[in-house]
Amino acid sequence: MDWQQKAAALDALAEIEIKIRKPGDWYVSQRVEIKNDCFLEGAYGNGDTPMAAIEDHWNRLVTDIECRPLYLVARAGHPNRRAVRWNGFMWQDVPEPERATAGDKRASRDTPSSPEETEVSQAKPPHTPVED
Repeated sequence: MDWQQKAAALDALAEIEIKIRKPGDWYVSQRVEIKNDCFLEGAYGNGDTPMAAIEDHWNRLVTDIECRPLYLVARAGHPNRRAVRWNGFMWQDVPEPERATAGDKRASRDTPSSPEETEVSQAKPPHTPVED
């Protein structure tokens, strides 16, 4: 694939922006991160030309992770979040492990996790208001 085809493939996943810091210093900005265990790692291509920046961005997001159990997450903080890997000719969706939500954490915190906690919580006397 040439750099323009790679740019089109990247843009199909999430909009890319090719920006210039100063003459001869280009970079690619995109809402795509690399999922590594429980972390999302940003990866942005840099180069002397727009072409070099796209090639570097592609290498960081596709070539460098293809032999590792990593995948990409596009638009992570949005309802249309998407987890993918490049399969050689298109973006292929990959399953993500279930994520705990704030409600799940609250529910698990209120539920005793051991028999000892259950005994202690049941042994507490009920609260009685103090009269003045």
